[in-house]
Amino acid sequence: MREIYAIYNSKKIHIGTVKYFSDNGEEFCLIESPYRFSQVCCKEDLESTLKEMNPNYKIA
Repeated sequence: MREIYAIYNSKKIHIGTVKYFSDNGEEFCLIESPYRFSQVCCKEDLESTLKEMNPNYKIA
């Protein structure tokens, strides 16, 4: 599990977590945040999915 942060006014704000799992040999990520609905994406699409959600989201 990894943490997701938003950078706002040079401050790091925790906004959720990413959990990794696999199904039938494919790797996925579950993005959970109290501020948004949970979302599942392919592991290789994680960064682009976060940017679509909000350009300020980063994985720590």
